[in-house]
Amino acid sequence: MQWITELLRSHPELAIYLTLGFGFLIGKIRVKGFSLGIVTSVLLVGVVVGQLEIPMTGALKQTAFLLFLFAIGYKVGPQFFAGLKKEGLPQVLFAVVMCVFILISTWVIALVMGYDAGEAAGLLSGSQTISAVIGVADDTIRGLSIPDEEKQKMLDIIPVAYAVTYIFGTAGSAWILSKLGPRMLGGVAKVKAACQELESRMGKDESEKPGFTAAKRNVEFRSYAIENSWFKKGRKVEELERFFKEEGKRLFVERIRKGEHIIDDVKGKDMLYPGDEVVLSGRYEYTIGEEKGIGKEVDDDALLNFPVMTVKSRIAGHRRTFPLNNKRVSELRAQSFMHGVSIQRIKRMGVDIPVFPETRLNTGDILELVGKKIDVMHAAKEIGYPVVLRPAFTLGGTGGGFADNEEELRDTMRNALALSPIHQVLVEKSIKGYKEIEFEVMRDKNDTAIAICSMENVDPVGIHTGDSIVVAPSQTLANKEYQMLRSSALKLIRALKIEGGCNVQFALDPLSFKYYIIEVNPRVSRSSALASKASGYPIARVTAKVAIGMTLDEIRIANTPASFEPTLDYIVTKVARFPFDKFTSASNELGTQMKATGEVMSVGRTFEEGLLKAVRSLETGVCHVYHKKFDTMSVEGILSYIRKGTDDRIYAIAELIRRGVDLLHVYDNTKIDLFFLEKLKNIVEMEKVVKENVRDIETLKEAKRMGFSDKFIGQLWGMTESEVFLFRKSNAIFPVYKMIDTCAAEFHSDVPYLYSTYEQENESIVTDRKKIVVLGSGPIRIGQGVEFDYSTVHAIWAIREAGYEAIIINNNPETVSTDYTTSDKLYFEPLTVEDVMNVIELEKPTGVVVSLGGQTAINLAKPLADLGVEIIGTGIEAINNAEDRKCFEAIMRRAGIPQPEAEAITDIERGVAAATRIGYPVLVRPSYVLGGRAMQIVSNEEALRHYLKTAVEINEDSPVLVDKYIMGKELEVDAICDGKDVFIPGIMEHVERTGIHSGDSISVYPTFSVSQKVKDTIIDYTIRLGMEIGIVGLYNIQFIADDNDMVYVIEVNPRSSRTVPFLSKATGTPMANIATNVMLGKSLKEQGVTKVIADEKKRWYVKTPAFSFAKIRGVDSYLSPEMKSTGEAIGYDSSLRRALYKSLQSSGMTIANYGTIFVSIADADKQRALPLIRRFYELGFNIEATSGTTTFLRENGIRTRCLKKLSEGSTEIFDSIRKGHVNYVINTIDINQSSARLDGYDIRRCAVENNVTIFTALETVSVLLDVLEEITLGVSTIDAE
Repeated sequence: MQWITELLRSHPELAIYLTLGFGFLIGKIRVKGFSLGIVTSVLLVGVVVGQLEIPMTGALKQTAFLLFLFAIGYKVGPQFFAGLKKEGLPQVLFAVVMCVFILISTWVIALVMGYDAGEAAGLLSGSQTISAVIGVADDTIRGLSIPDEEKQKMLDIIPVAYAVTYIFGTAGSAWILSKLGPRMLGGVAKVKAACQELESRMGKDESEKPGFTAAKRNVEFRSYAIENSWFKKGRKVEELERFFKEEGKRLFVERIRKGEHIIDDVKGKDMLYPGDEVVLSGRYEYTIGEEKGIGKEVDDDALLNFPVMTVKSRIAGHRRTFPLNNKRVSELRAQSFMHGVSIQRIKRMGVDIPVFPETRLNTGDILELVGKKIDVMHAAKEIGYPVVLRPAFTLGGTGGGFADNEEELRDTMRNALALSPIHQVLVEKSIKGYKEIEFEVMRDKNDTAIAICSMENVDPVGIHTGDSIVVAPSQTLANKEYQMLRSSALKLIRALKIEGGCNVQFALDPLSFKYYIIEVNPRVSRSSALASKASGYPIARVTAKVAIGMTLDEIRIANTPASFEPTLDYIVTKVARFPFDKFTSASNELGTQMKATGEVMSVGRTFEEGLLKAVRSLETGVCHVYHKKFDTMSVEGILSYIRKGTDDRIYAIAELIRRGVDLLHVYDNTKIDLFFLEKLKNIVEMEKVVKENVRDIETLKEAKRMGFSDKFIGQLWGMTESEVFLFRKSNAIFPVYKMIDTCAAEFHSDVPYLYSTYEQENESIVTDRKKIVVLGSGPIRIGQGVEFDYSTVHAIWAIREAGYEAIIINNNPETVSTDYTTSDKLYFEPLTVEDVMNVIELEKPTGVVVSLGGQTAINLAKPLADLGVEIIGTGIEAINNAEDRKCFEAIMRRAGIPQPEAEAITDIERGVAAATRIGYPVLVRPSYVLGGRAMQIVSNEEALRHYLKTAVEINEDSPVLVDKYIMGKELEVDAICDGKDVFIPGIMEHVERTGIHSGDSISVYPTFSVSQKVKDTIIDYTIRLGMEIGIVGLYNIQFIADDNDMVYVIEVNPRSSRTVPFLSKATGTPMANIATNVMLGKSLKEQGVTKVIADEKKRWYVKTPAFSFAKIRGVDSYLSPEMKSTGEAIGYDSSLRRALYKSLQSSGMTIANYGTIFVSIADADKQRALPLIRRFYELGFNIEATSGTTTFLRENGIRTRCLKKLSEGSTEIFDSIRKGHVNYVINTIDINQSSARLDGYDIRRCAVENNVTIFTALETVSVLLDVLEEITLGVSTIDAE
């Protein structure tokens, strides 16, 4: 017994669970109808456990108590506020009187008995079952000026007194509410009369009187024989139903039997005669007892054997035909569309409310309708939405979405019409929950048509296919379903006379063979890229050949003609990559508008294997279908979470399965096919097996066959990823590689396109040539896009030209590098240590190139080198010199190169101290990241502490960098170093000043405003840093030039950067090719590169970022050090202004040279903004502004219309933007003013949602004005100078 006591004392949380468990158990025990109840039982058990003197920490007490208060408030809060209405005032007064009486009684008793404050508080809270008193008393006692021992004694006695008196308080409360309360409200008779009056007013009728059984008030269907003489000459159905209505009974004739014939589709004009039988439907209380009115009730199984449908329909906010909000049930029943339909239940905020004629309906109420299918569906359609909107000629579902009511319809429609190039939007019936199936088909001029590939979305209809998990071939279709949809797709491509590739999307009812065509894309689409890589059938190449007149039988693919339908003997899984790790404030809810920035594809023999390979390819910090986010969520919380599609729903489902939730329950909440849920269950069950069999060889083999990663196995076994790899290696457990050849090995083929699986036969033919492996860049995401694939592809070409066998490892189906004709061999594998090492063990390459695949490949360099892999080009030491802050600072000091004062910190207090020493504002950012992720400018200690607590994970392994923020011009170079010489193709200058990520800035080559001194300094620093760091290949450096021409180094990236394609195209320099040859040992001079910097071009080249703010709700469009752009465009011309114009237009910006601008400028920026706004004014633009900016502009002679902000109680800014009056929004903020930031966010969000161009940097505004002045005809008087 002592060991139990000691255990509970050392782990007090166990005592809490023990108390709850035994309390619930005892509370459910019932003896002759009597039970203590759960609450009382828990409290009594608590008193017993409390005798063991178990110490409770303050944090544990506080947390438990706050949860208790939350539960109480959540349960009784709505009823409390509902009671504050006028008719509830007597009850409120009664409660006040009771509270005062109780308080005085407790005080008197405590005085008489000599209780201290703790005992008195426990007496009050327990005897009156008012638990909130405990918290108030706790805070009050702690604030008393008495010794701590005395305080603790009082605090300890409170729960004891509460528990002991609670049972008496419960009994007393019951007596007061049943006896004393009614008397205080005017007597029992008066209360009963009030209740009866309310029942009468709400329409409660005789069915509630004694003698009737209508507690559930369900809908009934009963059959009667017509015998009453009223029918002697025949009566119409509508006459009978009218008679029922006059009697106050809402009954409908659903079916009629005339002899052997049964009429199912009953019409109002149908005649009824004696001898006929009818089925009546309606509420229980109406359908019984019709013997006198019609005839005796009959038991006619055939007549009653028909399907009845129950549908839940949500009341929408706005309806044109019959608005339901605040209408009575009786008014809804009177509508023609409710004929034959009964309301079985009404739920409001999850709670059943009475279905009385006078019950008022509210927006959001869920009505459960019962009746024949045709009647119920018609009523549900009339009662509410949703519908889906699809703008014409947009990609990725841009501007589309579901509308659950007219307000949402209008909002979505306004944006959809604006985004459609032809201002056309298709409004469709919502078919959420159907299976989404795609077919990629091909046709030539001879009308030869084939189905290349079928694909199935794991998520049901309602989530854009680009965001859904997609498998190929389809997995859950029966042969009849497959052939039906295949035939339909081929009929469509023939009927539409499409020549080339075509994508057809279907919605298939999972419970029948009913299907809809969602859309037909008569072009190569995103799905075409996936289908190409999944099947090995080069859709784009074949389409191009069909376009020039070739036929499918003339086009050869490997050893088969293009008219041969591909066969897949493997499963391909595509999983989308989302930007929510960068945009943490954005909603991760998915819909018909695509939010993913990229995707990964994996290939395996089973769905389980393919899914797990895809998940670890995402580079989101997870290596399995497990996410720690769901560890602390309750089952109910997770079930609620999975009802909507999100980027991480698959992890939530896996967690539910781990907790034993039935798959049917998961299906009901997601409509994800049980086939896929069963596969997830297989994975979860294998987790248990692996965990229970540490280092067991057979278990390891089975886990690897299912797709388990070394990293996750290591987590289950307490080993590192490398240790598991070496354990596998020592036991010769390696995958084999299978070929993707379009024909499932039916014909001999030698396609160098391979995937791994744990089987026996290896189809990868290893040659004795010297090999170089190039690591790709993985999924496209913000900060790492197809720019890196450009470098990868050019490197592969250079390696092949140099005579090596070029091998690529990548997992992104959207890239050129994953076209198997690009390299000698393509391994479609995750970019993880495990999967790369598996290839290396097989191929034994000369070396691996990591400096061209962005941060993905760079992050693999060290673990690969630790396992003995030769890294070609920039080595581990050089990478560490650039990435590790201490090493980099030492090199900068040694080279005598200035950089902003900075410090790497590993805890919050050191960060605060560093910022204080350096001086605010400071730039804070995590190390070893790409795209400025979590990078931010902070101006004070409060903001810094908030950032370090919430934005990043800070520890010894993940230091955070604190840099002095310097305002100036930002420039950058991409250069090549061979260890002896450096070559700089050009220097780029950013339009925006420091503080905006380089990927979000407009970049110009050659420089347009800096001095020759600055350029010479940049060249000097670039050479010195390349040599000092030890770069061999490409590297990128970003600089700041201040107003005194002082140049500082921001950072050095020891790899290819996103600007390499831009600078290569602008300068005509094949940078990736030159750098690759350098890595292979060929010096710059040997390649004919003898200059340090190339001659500047005479033309201007401009790179402008493109953003996707409209697609991702919740993202702030204010540009900052954290990258937000998702693409870019280039413009070039002999005139800088014209080059800017071309680039801005190409990026998707709407350029208007007349109209209205809305301006809201921070005080610090007003003087800089004034000449810019004046230029707009002189171009003829109308000026609208917030009150502070308006005052400033008017004082400086600019006529301005003032619009009040939301914080000033007005929506006129949003109204102006939504009505299309505003062409540009210019908004800058002071990072120290939170209210201005909130107003600015709302304004920016409104602009984005209404497709209005927004500027948050004045430098970009200046560029726009240069462009507008270039393209706008000026007007002046004839005598103007």
